[in-house]
Amino acid sequence: MLTGEHAATMQHLQLGEGVLLADIDLDAVLAAASPRAAIAALIEAGHTLGATPEGSVFRCVPEVTDAEKGAHRTPVKGASLLSGYRVTLTGVLLEVTGANASRLLGGGDCASGMLTAPAASAAGMDSLCWVGCTAAGLLAIELYHPLSTGGLSLHTRRQGEGTMPFAFLAQNEDPEDTSLPFRMVWLGGAA
Repeated sequence: MLTGEHAATMQHLQLGEGVLLADIDLDAVLAAASPRAAIAALIEAGHTLGATPEGSVFRCVPEVTDAEKGAHRTPVKGASLLSGYRVTLTGVLLEVTGANASRLLGGGDCASGMLTAPAASAAGMDSLCWVGCTAAGLLAIELYHPLSTGGLSLHTRRQGEGTMPFAFLAQNEDPEDTSLPFRMVWLGGAA
């Protein structure tokens, strides 16, 4: 039987358990004497959106346009132009709270005990950072100007805790900017 798995398959980058942190300064974390201690302090300070089990998916897909579409019978070198990147992070949050539900709605309010839709002028998050385990060690993936594209969905299980799926799209502040709207940083050895 042919299979794509081999002895080194588990050594490739796979996202394990992690945590989503909102509106943090990753540069300050990297400048700290112990990035792990700085992450723990941010979790204690309430920057946590929620814990994630293994299985989150990070994608960065280039968006290519053909300036002369239809002018060539076959692909021609130089005819395709890079117009940007579609960067997404999807997964499941293990904690279901009013605060993280409002964040998934893009800034809704839950202070009164009732979840309400966000105002049209509600400011989103400046950054979202997933920090978690990989086969290569502890990894931080920071998304710039994340937009919650998955909305709010609650999943319950019999004899289990509820979960909330999430989907975030990273984007640059300037629509004409074609640089990557994220960064990945390894924070040390084995997680």
